[in-house]
Amino acid sequence: MATRFPLYDHFWRRIRRRLRRLCAALLARLSSACDARIERIETFDTRVDIQESALNVGIALLSILIAFIGRGRFAFLSGITYMLNGILSPLHGTLMGKRRRKLEEQFDAKLRATAIDYQR
Repeated sequence: MATRFPLYDHFWRRIRRRLRRLCAALLARLSSACDARIERIETFDTRVDIQESALNVGIALLSILIAFIGRGRFAFLSGITYMLNGILSPLHGTLMGKRRRKLEEQFDAKLRATAIDYQR
């Protein structure tokens, strides 16, 4: 929109251009921070799943080991070892849940700091 004041038009064009650049930089920084957050949380979740599977395999191997070593005398213990799943799985889930919440809080604080830096 052209007016009779070319300096006025030039001034507003420059302001709009700077605002666009600032918004683009803010979006790029926030999206990269979000991508890093998602990547680390996904990595953490994958590790938790692997640990949980390893825990189940360990309990099964312990049961097999007891069955082979104990032969007939301790065969009942090999079945009872599966009750460890009821104890160890919730314990593992609780510990990993605390760690995941701590990780999420760290990233949320970083995102808030990033947003505050651009608001100033």
